[in-house]
Amino acid sequence: MEQKRKIAVTLGNAEKSALEAVYKTLLDHQVLDHVQVTFFPGGMDGLEKTLEEATSGFDAVIAMPLQGVDIPKLWRQKWTALNDSLQVSTCGDLHYITLISEDTSDIGFLPDMEKNIMRIEKFSEALKSMFRLPLPKLAVMSTSKNADGKASKEDKEILIPTIQKAFEKLVPVFGPFSSELFFASNSHLRFDGFCFVNREQADVMIGRYDGINILFEAEAPIVLATPMTKITHIEDIFRETLYKVNDVLRYQKEYAELSKNPLKFELKRENNEFQAF
Repeated sequence: MEQKRKIAVTLGNAEKSALEAVYKTLLDHQVLDHVQVTFFPGGMDGLEKTLEEATSGFDAVIAMPLQGVDIPKLWRQKWTALNDSLQVSTCGDLHYITLISEDTSDIGFLPDMEKNIMRIEKFSEALKSMFRLPLPKLAVMSTSKNADGKASKEDKEILIPTIQKAFEKLVPVFGPFSSELFFASNSHLRFDGFCFVNREQADVMIGRYDGINILFEAEAPIVLATPMTKITHIEDIFRETLYKVNDVLRYQKEYAELSKNPLKFELKRENNEFQAF
């Protein structure tokens, strides 16, 4: 019998009765009946209590939005090892988004090349383990705000060498692409993951898409999810987040099992495409 997945939910600004009704309906219809949800109070007190008890037997935490509070920042303060953590988000048909840099809103700032390569590699691994993508294809956005196709100084000196080095390490990553042209031409449909240079650039793209945006802390000791969305129906937000977190927990368990004794294979690269053999 499959062990129940335990998820802690901090209410944020939501009413407990509304979220409990969603959970009860799912149980009554035998949907997610292998998931056990524990609700914590709303507001800052409830959030801090959830932070304190998060690692006490829970597999995941869902932190519902709390006005004026940067919840991901609180997660990183709780686990100091996450100060430079990789955050993976999902939003509409963009699905998987990471940020190369969280440190500044300056579009021209990038960390050093080795750090970029490490984050791209971690992002690729996160997509494999959390979202069941065996060989995710990644796209890196340019630092330039212009759509003239010209590479900026940062692109030439940092991003392009970063992509080349990661590519040589057999990570399927391509770019840099002008984000304006890239999404306007629907080129993003050919990729599984997207690397933006910072939060400002990502927010511009995310703001164009409807749907629920869920942020995951990929390196936390447990799964942490914070829905960030313009949708006003809190019940829909909670239901979709619960589904997504349950999927991630299931995929992580499957990935861990499959990784114990993996079949030996090698990757080869031909014409900028990767094949396993």
